[in-house]
Amino acid sequence: FNKALGAVRFRARKMRPDSCASNPAFIPENSSSYNLACFDKFETKFENKDDLYYEPNNFTVKFDDTCVSKFTYIEGDLYRIPCGGYIVDIPLSQSFNQSLTTMRNLRFMGFTNETDTRFFVMEWFTYNPALDMFTGSKYFVEITNGGGWILTAQLRSFRVAVGGPVNFFFFYDIVFTIFVAYYWIKFFRDWRRYYQRTKLVLDYLLSVWSLLEIANLV
Repeated sequence: FNKALGAVRFRARKMRPDSCASNPAFIPENSSSYNLACFDKFETKFENKDDLYYEPNNFTVKFDDTCVSKFTYIEGDLYRIPCGGYIVDIPLSQSFNQSLTTMRNLRFMGFTNETDTRFFVMEWFTYNPALDMFTGSKYFVEITNGGGWILTAQLRSFRVAVGGPVNFFFFYDIVFTIFVAYYWIKFFRDWRRYYQRTKLVLDYLLSVWSLLEIANLV
């Protein structure tokens, strides 16, 4: 069996109503007769970062752009979504009524929709004690500026090394890295010696044994 851990996280990224402009051939620019909002495809420099607020229950969701690493992102079919955004965590220890209230607040405030939302993800972690394995589950939606929805599921299982084996794996990685670096240096030194002897640049590189060695190192 799998045991759910921590909390279920909901995260959304939204666009500003002025992130794009109407076609001037149909709607003249700066026209006082029209006041249309335009929500473009996802782009970080045009996204909305204002607080989301649901007044009846005094419920607020702030934009959080703090990231552990700038290389943390979700790769979808349409967009590459960085970490951060409008984030709401529902702890698994929370009561059913509290969780239901939070979900209703998110629904009525328009936390996700086809108008300004461009990305929405629901994610959580589970642990299987029989296999000693964790699983990260991500179910996310990418939304086009025309209102189309693309649904994707990502499930990745992994183990976390703890205790004694950590030192072994760390030492093994160091030794492995040293050997790979040594053979790269040796490869370039042999290539340089071959060039000095024959004055041919690509002949050594394109030989069968050299190609096999490159493939092995990579």
